[in-house]
Amino acid sequence: VVKTLLDDPRVNPDTGDEWETTPLMLAAGNGHEAVVQLLLSCGKIDLTASAYGGQSPLSYAIKKGHTRIVQLLLETGNTTDKLNKRGYRGETPLMVAAEEGHEAIVKLVLDTYANEININAKDEKGRTLLSLAAMNGREAVVQLLLDSGKADINTRDQEGKTPLSWAAEKGHQDIVKLL
Repeated sequence: VVKTLLDDPRVNPDTGDEWETTPLMLAAGNGHEAVVQLLLSCGKIDLTASAYGGQSPLSYAIKKGHTRIVQLLLETGNTTDKLNKRGYRGETPLMVAAEEGHEAIVKLVLDTYANEININAKDEKGRTLLSLAAMNGREAVVQLLLDSGKADINTRDQEGKTPLSWAAEKGHQDIVKLL
C-alpha cells in the first residue's frame, strides 16, 4: 500500500497531520523498518522535518529505542544536522536516548558519529547527556559516556547540580559509585 501511494504523483509523503507528524515520523516511532526504507528510497522525504515540539523522524525512532531505524536514518542525508537538531526542551536526539536509557543507540552514535556531536551540549535547563542519564538511573549509558573520555563529569546545570548530585538525589547508588 505504501509503495502504491508513493508511486502516485498526487501524494506528498511529507504531509503531516494536525501536529505536523509525517508518515516517516510515524513509521520510525512505531518501528516499521520496511516502511521507513520505502519512504527513504522514494527520494521525496525531508529528513529534517519537525513535528509539533520540534521532534524529527530521528527523535521518534530514538524515543522508542528502534536502533536499526536510527541507523537507517543516520545513514541517509546530513547526519550532523539530524544529530544536533533541538526539540522544544532544547534537547538533542542523543539526549533523549540517554534519558530513556537506550544504550545501543548511545553506543551507535558514540562509536560512529562522535565527531559530529557535542557530548557536553546542554538542554534548556543546562543538563548534559551525562546529567540526564545519571538523573534517570541509566547506569549503562553513564558508563558509555564515561568510557568515551569526553563527558564533563563536573558540569553544572541551571540548578547548580552535577551528574553526581543528580544520581545521589535520586538514589542511584551504582551511578554514584561510577562518578
